Amino acid sequence: MDDQRVQVGGQDLIDDLPDELLVHIFSFIPAIRDRCCCGAVSKKWSLLQASMPRSDYISRVFLLPRPSQEISRSFRGSEANDTRLVAMAIGIDARGVLTNLSVIGTLPDSSPSPPSGHRSISDVGLSIVAGVCKSLKSLSLFKCPKITGWGIGSVGHCIGLERLELVDAMSVTDDGLVILAIRSLNLSSLSLVSCPIVGNHSLQAFAKYSTKLKSVTLASCPLITDSGIVSLVPYRSSLETVKIASMKLSDIVLQAIACYSRKIQIFLLDNVWGVSDMGYCWIGLARELKCLVLKACVGLSDRCLARVSPASFAGVRKLAINKCSSLSDWGLFELTRSAGELENVLLHSCKSFTYRGLMVALRNCSQSLKTLALIKCDFLDEQRDQTNSFPLAQRCPLLETVEVDQCRGIGDDFILWIGASCKRQT
Repeated sequence: MDDQRVQVGGQDLIDDLPDELLVHIFSFIPAIRDRCCCGAVSKKWSLLQASMPRSDYISRVFLLPRPSQEISRSFRGSEANDTRLVAMAIGIDARGVLTNLSVIGTLPDSSPSPPSGHRSISDVGLSIVAGVCKSLKSLSLFKCPKITGWGIGSVGHCIGLERLELVDAMSVTDDGLVILAIRSLNLSSLSLVSCPIVGNHSLQAFAKYSTKLKSVTLASCPLITDSGIVSLVPYRSSLETVKIASMKLSDIVLQAIACYSRKIQIFLLDNVWGVSDMGYCWIGLARELKCLVLKACVGLSDRCLARVSPASFAGVRKLAINKCSSLSDWGLFELTRSAGELENVLLHSCKSFTYRGLMVALRNCSQSLKTLALIKCDFLDEQRDQTNSFPLAQRCPLLETVEVDQCRGIGDDFILWIGASCKRQT
């Protein structure tokens, strides 16, 4: 399907034919194999084939019943182009119903450069797929710079869309996302990562129309501010998962999430700044919280956790702390003391916890702990000789997995405890 034109006597026999005439001719060849052969003639024929619904075909002798099997397709690197997408749209009718589509537009650095004729996916290819595959439920677009708001808006034809994920969407605007929000009322999961020109208008539209929204992920979107996030939360009290990364927040955002999202179960903060001590205290009001992930949170300290109610984290089962340098033994103690049902603990790149503080924290959750992971942590303790007063091997009956990787300060007594009380070690 190159761009060369077939000419006879100076006349273009392909592109000079009216679209209506070509569609009428194509209506007599409904077989999928024949349609794919026609689509291989030129880009124009391919686009016309992909845009023709089954009802356009006059002869139905070769039309078998459409399979109901749900199909997932993924395009990566040089395969992520309009030609591949359109070819899939032509042939998908004979295979089943496309429900999941993932496109990764940029090749890894270690891979060879794409051929000179390679064209990445654009609004044209995405709009054709959206028009043909209206049963699409999940769409993931990674590093597709030619996709703009117009292309995203065309996905609104997929009224059953439940999951939308945009990563490094450099050209996507609020206009397209607003159209999608108005049309795709079944959306339950929204992820916007590194979308530099997406702002608060998109979130306001999703807040108004996406009544089934349960999961929201926002990361590295500089035009999305506190007002956009706050406008989303009160309307969507059914939110169960909220993940925010690499963004500036204020206390009012955490207050809104904790007060209005009563069903929130998974809460992640990664490299956020602008929140004060009082702001982090609001997390304790999320009574249904099951998973709490705190990574590189500027301003998070022991004083924040000391102000929350003892029953604030009672339902938390998974706790992950990564690179929170202002959090010490006292903060870890408060978290584990409140989380009476804690089953999974991950400490990554923590330099301010001591070995003794770790032992005390493990005692707090010893009756429920199942998985423990310690990665790149420094547990330095001057009172190391007193650690034998913690008989952990008898107090962790449910412990199944312990992972220790590149941790300083872990001695032989801890390794012996792992061997005595854990079913699996790595």
